[in-house]
Amino acid sequence: LVIINSGEPHEVYGFGEGEMADSMGIYFDENINNRLRGVSRRESLEIILERYEGKVLSEEEKEHLMERKNSRYRELLGSMSKKDVSDEVRDTLRELRERGYRLAIGSSSKNAKYILEKTGLTEMFDAISDGTNISHSKPDPEVFLKAAEFISLADFSRA
Repeated sequence: LVIINSGEPHEVYGFGEGEMADSMGIYFDENINNRLRGVSRRESLEIILERYEGKVLSEEEKEHLMERKNSRYRELLGSMSKKDVSDEVRDTLRELRERGYRLAIGSSSKNAKYILEKTGLTEMFDAISDGTNISHSKPDPEVFLKAAEFISLADFSRA
């Protein structure tokens, strides 16, 4: 279930990746943007750099690019609010809580907690597993297994 889609196709350039690609003369489009969903900052950068034809970048330069892109991303996330969550999502989460379900969220983003805070959803979840506590990005199941572990669903991996 997608709770908040922070990268709608019409926002291809809105969250930093497209802006960074443009500034480096790298082709960037919706298909490339879609490949960036659910992957780590490092993997995201490597995908963008697949079409880069400039000088070989040092590790320090790559770190700088990732930080620059994330700073822009967080700046844009700052404008998120409760309005960015559909009524259907809020109603579904509320209904699940009322039925007694324990809820956890799994996101590869290191900004997940910030996004939940900005949209007023933090209190809906018993646990948050995100890019700050995993080693492998999606599609690896680690983020979801950790979320299950955090709410004590030890048998989740066998379900």
